[in-house]
Amino acid sequence: MDIFLQPGEFYFGDHFTRIRTILGSCVSITMWHPHRRIGGMCHYMLPSRGTKAGKRLDGRYADEALQLFLHEIRAAGTWPEEYQVKLFGGGNMFRTQGRKRKRRKKPRVAMPIAAMCPAATGKSPIN
Repeated sequence: MDIFLQPGEFYFGDHFTRIRTILGSCVSITMWHPHRRIGGMCHYMLPSRGTKAGKRLDGRYADEALQLFLHEIRAAGTWPEEYQVKLFGGGNMFRTQGRKRKRRKKPRVAMPIAAMCPAATGKSPIN
């Protein structure tokens, strides 16, 4: 099976599936379990929705995409620290012309990923 993720989409499956996407300013996280040969990808656009309205999890937001991963990891009976995690994208798509641009702090996207895999403490966020 061949899956092409659009912005905001999420997919988790087995080794019979090839997942692809194209990134610009968006970010993609991939997770792969090398022994079980399962994993997934998200293609998110923003760090957070900002408000929690009790709606369904939405893959357009990093924090909610990570929750989608945790749900699938739990369903597979695996632990987050068993996965190889890679982060791609976040490119600056548009250069300012003829003027200096103020540098903004980039959101700390890797922080929630590190929190998912607390191998140092031996604790898992999945109960």
